[in-house]
Amino acid sequence: GGKHGPYEGGVRIPFIVRWPGHIPVGRVDEKSVLSATDWLPTLCALTGTKINVADFDGEDTTAAWLGQSAHVRTKPLLWKTSAPNSPGSIRIGDWKLHDQRRGEAELYNVVADPGELTNLANKEPAKMKALSAKLNTWVASLPKTTSKADETDK
Repeated sequence: GGKHGPYEGGVRIPFIVRWPGHIPVGRVDEKSVLSATDWLPTLCALTGTKINVADFDGEDTTAAWLGQSAHVRTKPLLWKTSAPNSPGSIRIGDWKLHDQRRGEAELYNVVADPGELTNLANKEPAKMKALSAKLNTWVASLPKTTSKADETDK
């Protein structure tokens, strides 16, 4: 996978934080799963800015940033391009599902298989069903159009 794609090659990237006196030098955290959606809740927590975290897709990952502990996600990570009928992807815990609208769905344990080489869709039907349901609910909640022109024509 690469940029603009949901595979690990496009979404698994290094994240470097430097804050002298607050973040331990040389610490490497290979356990936390963070997302750009986590920035706002994390920066608000670090600055003491009050927000309703439930209103955001991201999570407060302060402990991971400060080297206190690995972050364990409580919310799923979801991906989809803005193209109509494009497939979506979801990650919950170690599991990631790619819903292929025109082909076979793909299910991976990305901790055991970070290269997403072994599709476990046929071996894990319960996991497939659970992740598909959550992904489909999220996709159904998205706007049907993404163009500014579409919004002004209403």
